[in-house]
Order: sequence, then structure tokens, then C-alpha cells
Amino acid sequence: MFNSPFGIVPWLDTIYPLAFAQNVMATSLISYKILSQYRSSAAHGVVDSSSRLSLYRVLRIIVESAMIYPLELLILIILYLKESPAQVILQAAVVPSIGASK
Repeated sequence: MFNSPFGIVPWLDTIYPLAFAQNVMATSLISYKILSQYRSSAAHGVVDSSSRLSLYRVLRIIVESAMIYPLELLILIILYLKESPAQVILQAAVVPSIGASK
């Protein structure tokens, strides 16, 4: 392993947990904003119940799609802590799931 005089190596172990926390917090805040807007609109009678696309449905779509990456990160954290070689396979799967391409 790379020995750094600046002690950077221990900080590398925080990359996955910090990315996981950041994604969960961002998704939660976006979801909270949409849900509060939906409740405010419903309280003022602006919500059209006959519409097929409501803010609540948009919220479900965002949460379902946004939680794919944090779920992969959580599994990757577990595999990393167990020092499993399967983490290499999951690392290769993370890139396509976030939409990055070569």
C-alpha cells in the first residue's frame, strides 16, 4: 500500500461512507421538498386528483431511481469491510448505474 507522509491513506477509507451519506441526505432533502409542496398544494385545493401524474407519483419515481446508487454503495461498504474480492465486480457495476459512460 502507498505510504504517505501526510497520512492520506486512512482518509481513503471514508470515501464510500461519505458518498453514501451525501446521496441519502440529498435524496431525503429533495423528497422532503416535493412532499411538503404536495401537502401545501393539497391543502390549498390545487391538487387534481383525476390527474395520472401527481407530485406524489413524481416523488416515488425520484426516490426509487435515486436509491439505486446508495444501495450499491451500502453493499460496496459491506464488501469493502469484509475485504471481499466481490467488491471489484460491484465497483464495475456502479459506473453504469450513475449514467457515466466511456
